[in-house]
Amino acid sequence: MKPLVLKLPQQMRIVFRGDSGYFVGELLEWLDAKGHGYLIKVKLKGLAVLMDQQSWRPISNCPDWQQCEFTHQFGSWSQSRRFVAG
Repeated sequence: MKPLVLKLPQQMRIVFRGDSGYFVGELLEWLDAKGHGYLIKVKLKGLAVLMDQQSWRPISNCPDWQQCEFTHQFGSWSQSRRFVAG
């Protein structure tokens, strides 16, 4: 991923989309430092407990759907990050 980003214009902000293989603190820190965004779909152990602790809100125009937004820091990460779930 890094070689690809180095070939793009520096003023360009990129949003990366990946699967759980890209859910690595070192990569996320690098993307944060470069000002890029990311959307990573993951399956987490203990996810149900984490989701039960969140404040869920209805999504307008989508009956029976809810969403939440929160920050969380995993053990190996140097900082907490924003999560969005629906």
